[in-house]
Amino acid sequence: TTLVIDYGKESSIPIEEKCVENFSGSSWNLLRAVGTVTGTQKYPVGFVCRINNFPTEQQDKCIDTPGLTSGSWAFFIASKSGWEYSPFGAATHKVKCGTSEGWRFLAKEESLNTPPQVKPTVVNCEK
Repeated sequence: TTLVIDYGKESSIPIEEKCVENFSGSSWNLLRAVGTVTGTQKYPVGFVCRINNFPTEQQDKCIDTPGLTSGSWAFFIASKSGWEYSPFGAATHKVKCGTSEGWRFLAKEESLNTPPQVKPTVVNCEK
């Protein structure tokens, strides 16, 4: 599985692409396997508020679900045509071998249809 973390247009943090082999579990646990993930106080593992300490605690206290007016993380899953906004939450989505998952921090008022800035990688895991 390839995990892409795009910190968005307002950040100077470079996009991260990580390949995780032999992983089985949820997308939330995939994030935990390669870095840090913080939920909100209201939804500790139901809503991603912070990935690898971005945004900082000064920028977002992670108390409740942030709205589009403050910026938030969006979850994408690779498809044959590129990235698609995920209808699943990270804690309930099961990672599939050979797929790509992407996270993009959406700046204020940025559309949910703004995927990570790199193309997803999809490989065949069948032998």
